[in-house]
Order: sequence, then C-alpha cells, then structure tokens
Amino acid sequence: MRIKVKMVAMNGPSDRNGNATGDRRIGVDSGSALSAVLQALNVVSAESFMVLVNGDAVPSGQWPAHGINDGDEITIFPPIKGG
Repeated sequence: MRIKVKMVAMNGPSDRNGNATGDRRIGVDSGSALSAVLQALNVVSAESFMVLVNGDAVPSGQWPAHGINDGDEITIFPPIKGG
C-alpha cells in the first residue's frame, strides 16, 4: 500500500539517509504500525518527535498499536529548540 509522508524541517534538504525531505509517497506493508514506518524512515529518537496521521496527533505511546492504512498521510515534526 502507498502512504504520503511529509518530513518537516528535518536537517535541511535531506534526511539522515540522504533522502529529500518534504512530501513523498512510500510503499509500506499492509497492516504496518506507525512505529515500523518511523523506523523504516530512520527517524532517530522518535519519542521526541511530533507525529500526525491524517492531521491528528498520535502520542508516541500509541505508535506501536496505531495501524497505517492505504492513502494515509503522515507528518513528522522534529524537536524544535530555541527561544
């Protein structure tokens, strides 16, 4: 199945694997949990990230049980520091 992933402000123009950040579509196995998708994207220290699925925030404690469906849109925000 295919999902849309939006990685917001993740290390400039590319992620840690050299993949372009921003909007992209990826294939995932049917029945995948959100935590598995984040691991596949190599999102490190994921607990400090804010993750939305179809515009709704999903607390990190629910990632292993949150199933991903065909056509879902996942938005990932890294920790933001400063002041």
